[in-house]
Amino acid sequence: MNSITKQNRLNCMLGIIWQSSMILLPIFFMMKDFYKALMALSVFIITSIILKYTWLDKTKYI
Repeated sequence: MNSITKQNRLNCMLGIIWQSSMILLPIFFMMKDFYKALMALSVFIITSIILKYTWLDKTKYI
């Protein structure tokens, strides 16, 4: 398996986690479960930073 395939799988997995945290964040706010909302926000920020360097920066060369 080449490195591009591994990178694509990693980005896909991170994208699923990123999107799930983005969906869960307002749900936790509406339920007033602020601890879980903060955790979802943390996951959203961390995965956004990782995806910026592993995926977004590489799409500029396409």
